[in-house]
Amino acid sequence: MKKVVLLTFLFSFLLILLTFLNYKIEVVESEIRDLEFINKKLEKELIFYKSEWEYVNSPENISFLTNKYLNHKPA
Repeated sequence: MKKVVLLTFLFSFLLILLTFLNYKIEVVESEIRDLEFINKKLEKELIFYKSEWEYVNSPENISFLTNKYLNHKPA
């Protein structure tokens, strides 16, 4: 009789432990999904800002802005 009670207790404890572990895994998976979404968003923003930077630093744009605001002539 003592063995049955002990085995039942052990089995119940393991099931409770498994439930908590399953919950924790779901929470971590949710955080991973959120981080992947944020990462994709940041990658898209980075691509946009790189293209903006290329435009702003293009020789044609720098020459245009120099002529417009500084009245500078090339040597």
